[in-house]
Amino acid sequence: MNNPEITISSYDFDLISDLLDKMKSTEELEKLSAELDRANVVALKDLPGNIVAINSTVSFIIETTQKAFTYKLVTPKPKLEDGGLSIMSPIGSAIIGLSEGQTIEWPMSKGETVTVKITNVNHAERAQKLA
Repeated sequence: MNNPEITISSYDFDLISDLLDKMKSTEELEKLSAELDRANVVALKDLPGNIVAINSTVSFIIETTQKAFTYKLVTPKPKLEDGGLSIMSPIGSAIIGLSEGQTIEWPMSKGETVTVKITNVNHAERAQKLA
């Protein structure tokens, strides 16, 4: 599996760690935990604007199908029907901490692997929190 360098904010690290502690362990959640273990953790104010974070709107391509998607990366609590992608989903776990232009191979259910490429990241909500 391709494991590019990832960077996440300490805010996201703590939030995801707390969520993982409260959930029953599954293979998918163990993969997310492993991503946290290898992440470069920085203060929220120091997170570059091109890095995928919770509450950022992310555009990406599934390279095997060339299908493009745009979602807001969210925790499991918000309503997902409003264009949200849960951090606990396989794709949400795969893209956290990636930067624009990075690609990752990620195992999905049924033994298949997808290759995801980040094409755009927008941090409108984070900019409001830091203002």
